[in-house]
Amino acid sequence: MGNILPIEVPAPFDYIIPVAVTLIIFDLDGTLADTAIDTADALNEAIRPFDLPPASIEEVKAAMGGAEDGLMHRLFNSESGLDWPSFRSTFARTYAARLTIHTKPYPGVRGTLKKLSRWRKVVFSNKSASLTVTILDHFGLMSCFDRVLGGDSGSGRKPNPEPILHILSQFHARPEEAIMVGDCIYDVDAGRAAGVRTVAVTYGYGVGDFADKADFVIDRFSRLPDIVKNL
Repeated sequence: MGNILPIEVPAPFDYIIPVAVTLIIFDLDGTLADTAIDTADALNEAIRPFDLPPASIEEVKAAMGGAEDGLMHRLFNSESGLDWPSFRSTFARTYAARLTIHTKPYPGVRGTLKKLSRWRKVVFSNKSASLTVTILDHFGLMSCFDRVLGGDSGSGRKPNPEPILHILSQFHARPEEAIMVGDCIYDVDAGRAAGVRTVAVTYGYGVGDFADKADFVIDRFSRLPDIVKNL
């Protein structure tokens, strides 16, 4: 998508009196950390018993970025023979064993989070909370966040806005006081449905024109403080 500078899209917040941001909600995969290789390796190990062709890194990134066809349709169509309960169990086990072999934070994440130290921060990932915590802890990032929620935390998964509404309630924050930062359409849709402003990062796994729906767009994580401080 080229070099995309931070831009503000007026709708749907052009009628709201500006309110300072007090809470930042982050996605993990494709936003804070590049987890695609370890995810792909675990996926391919999980499907090997079913004699299916391995998935490429690009296919896995597209699936993680919100693509509605391609890899998932190929794996779970009626002719693949893939047994969902068996696959899910095997994938969870194999992925947990290789969480941080190739995974790494994106450039600028550590330093940028330090610059945002006075803001309350939450990580909300669709992967399990325990795996999310393990990854953040491995890279010494857990201390940067006030809370971590996963897809198994009980309030739903993106693009469902309920987890974000739950986070707002827990932190006694109004929607206009929060922003959602993520790399795919699930993050943007969840944030908008919850009434919070959204920041799309374009270096992750997002597909198509998902960033067009966000209120701000950045091509580097280090640009985030400029947006937060000006809100």
